[in-house]
Amino acid sequence: MRDYCALHGHPPAGQLFNELSVAVEAAFSRALQPVPGAAAVLQMLSVPFCVASSSDIKRINHSLRLTGLADMVGGRIFSAGMVRNGKPAPDLFALCGR
Repeated sequence: MRDYCALHGHPPAGQLFNELSVAVEAAFSRALQPVPGAAAVLQMLSVPFCVASSSDIKRINHSLRLTGLADMVGGRIFSAGMVRNGKPAPDLFALCGR
């Protein structure tokens, strides 16, 4: 949304992004559920794995805690905010492979 607003010369009104972040966190807290079977798949993996997301770190951590997957993932969390070019550019995935 930030990129779209900047590209079109329309700065977001007021505290739009802060308000959106608070609303999303509240909605996740009320209703977010893990994909059925996700925990079982993670438990049986015998190869290294991580989470790579376009969400910010705070939202990723919150989501993993809510779904009960945080301990399985550990600190192997990567966000598009950690790289210059987010998805679909390969930067995030290259960072995960280091």
